[in-house]
Amino acid sequence: MKLHFRKMGKGQAMVLLHGFLGSSDNMLSIGKRFEDRYEVFMPDLRNHGHSPHHNTMTYSVMSDDLKVFFEENKITSSVLLGHSMGGKVAMQFALDNPEKVSKLIVVDIGLKRYALSSFEYVERINDLNINNITSRKELEDLFDIQIKEKNIVKLLLKNIERSSNNTLRWRINIKAFNSNILDEIQSKKIYNKPMLLVKGALSDYLNEADLHDLKIPFPIMKSEIVPDSGHWVHVDNLGCFIQVLEKFI
Repeated sequence: MKLHFRKMGKGQAMVLLHGFLGSSDNMLSIGKRFEDRYEVFMPDLRNHGHSPHHNTMTYSVMSDDLKVFFEENKITSSVLLGHSMGGKVAMQFALDNPEKVSKLIVVDIGLKRYALSSFEYVERINDLNINNITSRKELEDLFDIQIKEKNIVKLLLKNIERSSNNTLRWRINIKAFNSNILDEIQSKKIYNKPMLLVKGALSDYLNEADLHDLKIPFPIMKSEIVPDSGHWVHVDNLGCFIQVLEKFI
């Protein structure tokens, strides 16, 4: 699959992967901090942003998409960063293609299969019928009732576009979002290069058992906690997050 992407800067390659319901736009604040030293690539993962839609959406397939992306853009080796779902894609890709990843950065996500309660909005957004809604305010009110997390509501609203008959529609492929989003990363391979795990201090996505499990495929892993931040670390505390990245890179 040919992924849509944004690019900025010159130098060694850096690839930034957004999380579930996100897009390359979400990575711009990070990209701008490194464009003076790196050629920063920010792709939209399949079924997100302006990339093509396909009803198959597993981490193995998304890793294959990224391999094609590297080949098309002549990226032989890259610093690779992924947040949340993008972090799982990054881990799968680094295990599948270690020669293409010089350093790996995973933001606030583990290997494990997450409970549906952690992604309960997956089912909710699949059930929402927005075809007859013409007002963004009406849609925002609907989201506020169905989904309590403000960050998720903001992401959802960014994924809405207006159709030719003036109604609103999804830009993302809602039908493809199923339990595969929750899947565990499974691989018997080892990534023996520098890996950084960044955790939001206020996030509950990672625990001590998760860190132990990550050490098996990523034995050189280091971890850092960013204060005053939840799951969206790069949104909640960008300054401290960038300092952590700078230190590692």
